[in-house]
Amino acid sequence: MCQQQFNFQIPDGTKIKQIIDLKDEIAFYLGVDYVDIRKNGDPRNFTLELGRGNSNRTLFEALSDSPEGVDDKLLINPGFDNKGDDFTLDLIQAPHLLIGGTTSSGKSSLLHNLIISLISRYHSGHVKLAMIDPKQVELSLYKDIPHLFGNISYQMDDIMSLLGQMIDMMEQRYSLLVSHGFRNLSEYNQDETVQKIPYQIIVIDEYADLIYQNKKIENLVARLAQKGRAAGLHLIIATQRPSADIITPVLKANIPVRVALKVASMENSRVIIGKSGAENLTGKGEMLITGTREGIKRLHGYYISETDLQDVRAYYQGKN
Repeated sequence: MCQQQFNFQIPDGTKIKQIIDLKDEIAFYLGVDYVDIRKNGDPRNFTLELGRGNSNRTLFEALSDSPEGVDDKLLINPGFDNKGDDFTLDLIQAPHLLIGGTTSSGKSSLLHNLIISLISRYHSGHVKLAMIDPKQVELSLYKDIPHLFGNISYQMDDIMSLLGQMIDMMEQRYSLLVSHGFRNLSEYNQDETVQKIPYQIIVIDEYADLIYQNKKIENLVARLAQKGRAAGLHLIIATQRPSADIITPVLKANIPVRVALKVASMENSRVIIGKSGAENLTGKGEMLITGTREGIKRLHGYYISETDLQDVRAYYQGKN
C-alpha cells in the first residue's frame, strides 16, 4: 500500500463541498486509487490523502501473518489500512458488528471474510455460528461447517424460532453465570473446574428485508444487542439498506462498532457512522469503520474469489 499526505488551506469564502466534490477528478488526474480530504484543526486547514492499494490482498495472507486465536478473544479481520497493515478486531470487546453497503460495495465479501476468519482461527468448541439468510444465497456454503448452530435459517418461521432460541440461550447463560458468581462468559470459561461454553455468533444477512417482513424481529435483535455480550452472544448484522427506519437509535446505541461500505446517499452514511463520506467510497470493498479506539478508520476489504469460497465449502464437506 502506497500512501501520501499533503496539508493545504482553502481561501476564505470557499465552500467545503466545492473541495469534496473534486475527489474523483483528483484521483483520475493523479492516477491514484482513492483520494480522501478531511479537516485538519483550523476550519480552513485540510489534509489531502492519496493512495494506491493492493486490492488483491487476501484474507488467507492476513491469517498467515497474524497470531493464532486465543481462548479469551474472538478475532476477526475486516480489512487492511492505507499502510497495508491488517486490522484485527476482537468481537468480544466490540461486542457486535453492524455492516451497511449497497449492491457491489463488497458487503458479501466482507461477510465471508469475517466468517472465514472465525472458523479458521477457532475450533467448534470455542465458537458456534447461528446463520440467518433470507435470500438463501450467501451463507448456504457454510451448511457443513462443524461450527454451525443447528441449520441455516432461510424462512421467517425458522428465523423467528432461531432468534427465540438465542434469547433463551442468553437467559439460561445469565442464570448459570449468577449461580457460579461470574460476571461474564469469559470469566466463566477461565475456571478450570467447569465445562467451557462456546461463544455464540449470530450472523444476520439482509437485515432490512427481515424488518420489512416482520417488525417483531427488531425487538428480538435489540434485546440480544443489549444483553448478549456478558452471556457470550455476539451479533454480526449486514444490510444493503442502512436507512434510519432500519438502523434505529436503540440498535446503534448497542452496536458501537459499525462498518460503512459504499452507500447510496449521504444520509445512509450518517445513519451508520454518524457522518457523511461513505457515499464517496469506491465500492470495491473500501470501508469506513467507527467505534474503535482509532475513531473512524478507512480500511480496504480482502479479495476473495468464488474459487476460494468453493474451496472452503469442499474442505468442510470432505471432513463430514
